[in-house]
Amino acid sequence: MNIIDKFDGNPYPSLLDPDELQEGEHWKVYWMTISRYSERIMDLKNNKKTFTSYDYDDIMSFFIHAFHLKDWILNEHEDLKKEIYSFINDNIEIQFCRDLCNGWKHKLLKDSSLSKDIRFFQGYNYGLIEKLQNKEIQENPNRLYFLFNVNEDLVKIDSFELIEKVHNLWVKFLQDNLK
Repeated sequence: MNIIDKFDGNPYPSLLDPDELQEGEHWKVYWMTISRYSERIMDLKNNKKTFTSYDYDDIMSFFIHAFHLKDWILNEHEDLKKEIYSFINDNIEIQFCRDLCNGWKHKLLKDSSLSKDIRFFQGYNYGLIEKLQNKEIQENPNRLYFLFNVNEDLVKIDSFELIEKVHNLWVKFLQDNLK
């Protein structure tokens, strides 16, 4: 069974039941939490509605949990320390994830991977609005963006695209390192 998709057929395994988890597998419960956040957020992307404060919470929670997956893995697989830190340093999306996670947690970033100054705002993807009107797509034109100040350049990132990329990067890392 593919650990990325399911955990023994139960999407909500309990950490309290030792029969459900083997030594070195506790990170899977945390991974399933991240996957559920990702799934809910991708539903937002494909739903024509305005965003609620709960939607913002889910988006920020995704980044907090996605960045801290490294701690859950390292707690059980210290031998992957080099691979984890290479993964973070080699993927700008994971570095953005770190800054979002720590910025949301601490308000002010003293040390950041890329940007100490991050803004979060709602906007519209006007290209999607036109495609939606022409019935070419069903995607929500409402977007939640992050604005990062990286080396004095402003970088605008669609939160849905970043979440999808971060999730896919973790899928690949898990498949390559924790079979």
